Amino acid sequence: MRSTLLWKDSVPERDGAKPVVNAAAVTADGQRVVVAVGDVVLVYSAADGDLLQPLQAHKDTVYTVDCSADGRRFASGGADDTVIIWMDGTFQGELKYKHQDAIQQVKYNPVTNQLLSCTGSDFGLWHPDQKSVDKDRVESKILSADWTPSGLHFALGLFNGKVQIRDKDGAERLTIERSAPVWTLAWSPARDDREILAVGCWNQTLSFYKLNGLQHYNKDRRLGFDPNALSWFDKGENLVVGGSDHKATLCTKEGVRLCTIAEEEDWIWSVAARPAGRQGDAAVVLGTNDGTIAFYQLSFDAVHGIFGDRYAYRENLTDVVVQHLMTEQRVRIKCRDYVKKIAVYKNRLAVQLQDRVHVYEQGYPENDLDMHYRVKEKIYKDLPCDELVVAAQHVLLSKGENLLLFPLKPPQTLEREWKMEANVNIIKMDGGPERCEGVLVGLATGAIYKVFLNNAFPVLLAETQADVRQLDISPMRRKLAVVDANKRLKVIDLRTKEVDFFEENVDSIAFNTEEEDIICFSSGGQLRIKAGGLPATAQTLEAGGGGGGGGGGGGGSARRGGPAGVREQDSA
Repeated sequence: MRSTLLWKDSVPERDGAKPVVNAAAVTADGQRVVVAVGDVVLVYSAADGDLLQPLQAHKDTVYTVDCSADGRRFASGGADDTVIIWMDGTFQGELKYKHQDAIQQVKYNPVTNQLLSCTGSDFGLWHPDQKSVDKDRVESKILSADWTPSGLHFALGLFNGKVQIRDKDGAERLTIERSAPVWTLAWSPARDDREILAVGCWNQTLSFYKLNGLQHYNKDRRLGFDPNALSWFDKGENLVVGGSDHKATLCTKEGVRLCTIAEEEDWIWSVAARPAGRQGDAAVVLGTNDGTIAFYQLSFDAVHGIFGDRYAYRENLTDVVVQHLMTEQRVRIKCRDYVKKIAVYKNRLAVQLQDRVHVYEQGYPENDLDMHYRVKEKIYKDLPCDELVVAAQHVLLSKGENLLLFPLKPPQTLEREWKMEANVNIIKMDGGPERCEGVLVGLATGAIYKVFLNNAFPVLLAETQADVRQLDISPMRRKLAVVDANKRLKVIDLRTKEVDFFEENVDSIAFNTEEEDIICFSSGGQLRIKAGGLPATAQTLEAGGGGGGGGGGGGGSARRGGPAGVREQDSA
């Protein structure tokens, strides 16, 4: 995962102090960001951070904002005891109403667009079709609130550590007891039978509850900081946590930390996730204690590996799905950690997690159709790398100009290192006897080498004029196919060094595993197959399924059908 800062704004000081960004929300179409900062509501363009409109109707600090699901309105509330409902597009106030206390939270029902407004002593429910606001008293100050995705219930997080679950009319259904102020909470938007509530308390914990009040994962997640804001992505597979550690952190739906999206110079008080869609990639807007508003775009590279008829890809950032391309059987390995790299070789599967590498083997390797995997070895090392491959008894990784070889068996220390003359762009297993397998290495200079794991001296195979991006070798090892950074394909005869075939605008390549003179490549949205000296035949590629689910993974074109029928197993 990469986070890219698209834009940032810093609100000027007022009376010698930076105004706090108390809340942020993204409109339903993902095109605008609404922010509560000081006593002003600011509306930005999500695309470029252009300030579209400052709204100055509040007479005191604005604590909260939220946008309606139908995209027609947004609401704000603050220390002036007033809720203002604005028309999105015209940015004109539609109406306002008051409470007897400062407004702490406003939240729109995602189905009916009913507005929930919360204060230190009561809450109110307003609907566009009604003139009055129904209000009910509460026993403690309301710090946080959110609706279930069905719109039938809402949760209130209180200063006294209680979480109240109420129906859409405000009637209390149950209470969850926590031991610290419930500063933030959010219902998962996942559209399934379970409605899960994430609860962030100021005892540095993150916990999850079902609608019936039972704890979902049977334990709290210790964060090491106070959570101030939570925001789910639209499929409910991941959530963003912002807090006193100055960071916006991406977590799994179980609360397992995946990676840091952003680190600021002060506490983060607000986060709002924008899912990927027509408006662009997934993104997160955050607001800090020192008046900073930042908009980060998230991009998730395809993480996958293929060897023979086995294709493995990352899904939901923490799972690995292995697919048999002939039978279309699939098995899901639940790693419960951020999957960074995947490599497949014969009956081996290597999965790099945040601080270790798990190497699996097939349970019954003599059976070509076996889809059971068990952990063979674990390498408890943080091995940051650009590329990773697995061999029978080793893992090989590239980092910059270096190739690093580690054995699977203890003591698992660095066994061999090769320093190339330029950055390594790609490494690809080429088979061979155990402990002395060959590996194809493509460099940024355009050089292609073959490295044997038991030999300190790389062998130069060929050279091109640009960065090597893709490569493959024919089954008899007589021809080498290379795609460079300019998308130019060259098929090189390794005996004569002559170019047998040349093609422009090529994305990927693969030799037939049995026939020496058959090569397949993708170009211009077409799959092309060339046999010997005959012209290439073409077939239009269909759009692939989403192998990345929830922002991760890849390889949709190699995966047919939906997720149904995927057998699951836990990572041991």
